[in-house]
Amino acid sequence: MKKIVLKVLTFVFAFCIAGLVSAQTSLPENWKEVIQKYQNPAFHTLDNSNALSAIAGDNLKSATKIYEVDGFVILEMLIMEWENGAWVNVMKMVYTYDNNEFLIEMIVYAWVEGAWVNGMKMEYTNNASGAPLEALWYMWNADTQEWDLMMKDTYTYDGNGWLTELLSQMWMMEQWINNDKWLYTYDVNGNCIEELELDWDFMNNVWENFDIHYYTYTNNLLMEDLKQMWWNGAWENEYDSFWTYDGGGHYIDQLTKIWENGQWENFLHTVPAYNANWQLIEEFGEEWLNGAWENDCMKYFTYDANGNLFEVLEQDWEAKGWVNSDKMIYTYGTVGVDEYSFINSSDFSLMNFPNPFTSGTTISFEINIRCYVQVDIFDLTGKRVNTIVSEEMKADTYQYVWDGTDSKGNKLGTGLYLYRINAGGETAVNKLSILK
Repeated sequence: MKKIVLKVLTFVFAFCIAGLVSAQTSLPENWKEVIQKYQNPAFHTLDNSNALSAIAGDNLKSATKIYEVDGFVILEMLIMEWENGAWVNVMKMVYTYDNNEFLIEMIVYAWVEGAWVNGMKMEYTNNASGAPLEALWYMWNADTQEWDLMMKDTYTYDGNGWLTELLSQMWMMEQWINNDKWLYTYDVNGNCIEELELDWDFMNNVWENFDIHYYTYTNNLLMEDLKQMWWNGAWENEYDSFWTYDGGGHYIDQLTKIWENGQWENFLHTVPAYNANWQLIEEFGEEWLNGAWENDCMKYFTYDANGNLFEVLEQDWEAKGWVNSDKMIYTYGTVGVDEYSFINSSDFSLMNFPNPFTSGTTISFEINIRCYVQVDIFDLTGKRVNTIVSEEMKADTYQYVWDGTDSKGNKLGTGLYLYRINAGGETAVNKLSILK
């Protein structure tokens, strides 16, 4: 990814894009690498059955609805660094969603001389399931006070909805120029087993190998990530990571080795700690130096009353003590249900019976084309409390029994709730009531 950044920066300087002297120069030098690192705010709370998207696949994870955490969406993420004994703002990311809770925009602001200024903007176009089809990257031009188009990411999926290709292009001389491309291969369970990155050779107009990941699983848990780099016409080892799990599928140890002088050598070792709810609360990392493990970094994870990741604090080991390094603070909210979509409920024959109900109700609907279908339950604040259906379905009539519980299996209280169907990009909403 550093190579991509260097290309983008070279392009920026070569064409003298206005505005970089002010706000943009305050962004981290490796801005795209930083953004992609932090654009998945919930990555530490994912189950390790999704360890690839949580740990290994920087690009793969962006093709999922990563901005939702148990009915909440992340509205803002603030990144701060520890300087001279105090926390200092660095950048923040602000997220915007449509009424289907699909991410449609992310703006990155830089902290410059005590104020937030525009830095980068990403605009997303999604498919009916909420996965991105296209992401446009813009940089703020402080001179013209406009967004300058810079890059485009295009996502391709197979019939299972699995990401198979991610194409990155640069906007240069009023046309799109290839930059990088990632190709993904899966096993029968939908686990990514190979991630190949190709680099565009501008001189010869051909794709060239750059790096490749080989992922190995046991019982759908990521066990190994072997990365190789293309060098002088052949693949050469770079690093190999291994995960160990407990009986509940929670990772308890991660070991990374690097390829040095024709053999594998220890590099990094990470040990997590969990709370009673199996939420990650600490990650202790150590590095291999002079034939022994030495302290490297600590991460502390804090959660709000709703169980959402609220803060990640990172410390580095310096002079035999832990020193603050950086932290991320997340702000959450809900996306309200569009009341106007009630008028379309007849298009799907959307209904439930009995209504009101005490122990359970049957939600029924009809779709007339094969499409991706999602049926969600919301409370009156607009928070999604459960998802009943989330899959591709053929044209037919369907019935699903809902027992009045949330996504964690807890019984919801007495009151009025909303249920919404999203099928092929069309939505409809109805009301239901729970009684004691």
